[in-house]
Amino acid sequence: AAQDPVRRKRLHRGIAEALARRGHMIPAWRHAGETGDRRFLGEMMERVGVFQMWLREGMTCLAAADRFLSPTLLDEFPRLALIRCVARRLRLQFEEARALFEATRPKLDDLVRAGGADVPALLIDLLFTEVTLVGAHSRLASSGLNAAFDAGSLDPATLEQAPLALHGMHLSGCVSSYDAGSFEMCRQHGLEVLSFVARNGFRHGEVFVSAYLGLAAMAQGRVEEAASRYADVRRVTKAFFPSDAALATITDALMLELDIERDREKAIEQRTVTGLTDLRGAWVEVHEAAIAVAAELICTRHDPQVGIQFLTDEIAKVRVMGLAKIVRYATALLSLLLAEAGRCDQAEQVWKDERLPTDAAGLLDLDGQSWREMEALSCARIRLLTELGDRDGARDLANRLREIASQRGLRRTLMRALALSMTIDARTDRAIEPLVEFLRLTRNTDYLRPLVRHRDVSRNLLSRLLDQNPEPEIREAAALVLAHLDGPPPPSLPVFSPREQAVLAELRNGLRNREIADRLDVTEDGVRHHLKNIYRKTGATDRDDAVRRATSMGVQF
Repeated sequence: AAQDPVRRKRLHRGIAEALARRGHMIPAWRHAGETGDRRFLGEMMERVGVFQMWLREGMTCLAAADRFLSPTLLDEFPRLALIRCVARRLRLQFEEARALFEATRPKLDDLVRAGGADVPALLIDLLFTEVTLVGAHSRLASSGLNAAFDAGSLDPATLEQAPLALHGMHLSGCVSSYDAGSFEMCRQHGLEVLSFVARNGFRHGEVFVSAYLGLAAMAQGRVEEAASRYADVRRVTKAFFPSDAALATITDALMLELDIERDREKAIEQRTVTGLTDLRGAWVEVHEAAIAVAAELICTRHDPQVGIQFLTDEIAKVRVMGLAKIVRYATALLSLLLAEAGRCDQAEQVWKDERLPTDAAGLLDLDGQSWREMEALSCARIRLLTELGDRDGARDLANRLREIASQRGLRRTLMRALALSMTIDARTDRAIEPLVEFLRLTRNTDYLRPLVRHRDVSRNLLSRLLDQNPEPEIREAAALVLAHLDGPPPPSLPVFSPREQAVLAELRNGLRNREIADRLDVTEDGVRHHLKNIYRKTGATDRDDAVRRATSMGVQF
C-alpha cells in the first residue's frame, strides 16, 4: 500500500468509513485526512455536525476535531466553523469564538434560505453553538428552529424525517423549561430526548439530559429521584468518559449540591473545593451551582471572609470570560455573604455596581432570568433588607418569593424563603408559622441546610415551638431537626475498673508485665487481660499511647 498511492487512499477511505459507522469519529477523520481528499474529510465531518458530535462524545471530542480544520476546509464547508467556535470557547477564547460565529452566521443563513435536506441539522448546529457561546437558553428557545418555523423554511413533516433535529428541539425545550421553572415540561422534553440518545448510543447526551432531569428533581425537592439521576450521570461518565476530568468535576458539583442541601455532613467532609469551579466545558447551570457550593464549603470550613474573597475572585474570573449571567448570579451570592457579615454598605455597593434589580417585579422575573438566578437575587435582597432594618420590605419580598415558589413547585426555593422569613421575625411568634410550614415540608424533602445556615435562630425557634406542645407530627419533626442542629452527642467516656486504673498507673511508670503483676499481686495473664481492655477502651495501639489517651480522657490513676 505504501508503494501504491491509489490503493493506500482507498484503504484509508475504507477504514475511515468503517470507523465512522461505529461512531469512532476522531480516528475516522484521521484516516480521512490521510486520503488527501479534502472534500471527503469535509463531507464526513459535516455529516456528523457539531451537535451530534457533542451528543456522542462531548466537549473533548469537539476540541480534538478542531485540529482537522484548515482555512481551506472552512472556506469550502462553513458549517464546520461552528466546531471551531465551540473549541475556542473551551480554550476560553470567548471574543474570538463570538467573532468567528458572527462572521460565519451570514453564510449559514444563506444555506438555510436555500433549503434542502440538511436544513434541520444545520439549524440545530446553529442553535447549539449559540447556546454554548451565550448560555442564554430561555431567550434562544424562541429563536433558531422556532424562527425557521415562522419563516416557513421548516415544517413539522420535514422535522419528523430529521430525528436529530426533532430531539434537538426537545433538548432545547428541556433546558429552557428548566430555566423558567416549568419542571413538568422540562421532564416531558427530557424523557423524550433521553430515550432517543440511549437508543442511538449518544452517551454524552445521556449524561447531559440525566443531569438536567436530576437538577429539576433537586429544585422540586424530589430527593431520591435527583440522587438516582446523578448516580446515572456518574455511572455513564465512569463507563464511557473515564479520562474526562471536567465531566467528573461536573458530576461531583451536582452531587455535592444535593448533599449540601440535605446537610449530609459525612458526605460533605469528604469533598474538596479544589478545582470545583474549573469548568471550561460546563453549561451555565452547573457552573453557577459549582460556584455556590464552593462558596458554601469555604464559609463552613473557614471564616466567612474567605468565602467573600473567593466570590470576589470568581466574579473577576468569569467577567473576563464574558459570562454575564454567571457574574450576575455570583454577585448576588457575594451580596448575601456581605450582608450576613454585617458589611451592608459593601453589599449595597456591589448590588448597584452590577445594576441588580431592587423591585419585586425584577427580582422575581422568570422570563428574563432562570429560577436559580431569581432565587439567589431574591434571597440576597431579603437578607440585605433585614440587616438594614427594613423588615416590612424584607417580609413582603419573602412572602412573594414563597408564593411564586409554591406555584412553580420550587421546593428548594420555598424552604430557603421560609428560613429567611424566620430570621426576619425571629424575636416574635410570627416566626413560628414559617417554621411549622418548613417542618411539614421535611417529611418528603430533607433540605435542612437553610436552618443550618441560621443555626442559632433555628435552635431558639424550635425550642419555643416544642414548648408550645404542637401536634405530634410537628413535634416529632421539630425534635429531629433540633437534634440534627445540635449534632451527634459526644461519645460517652469509657469507664475503667479500679484494677485497669492501677495497671495504667504502672504503665505510666514504665513497668513491664511481670513487674506489674508482682506489684498488683496478679498473674501476667491477668495483666494482659487488663491491657487488652485498656487498648479497646482507649483505641490505643501501644502502652505509651494508652497512657496518653487515658490521660486526655480525664482518667485518674
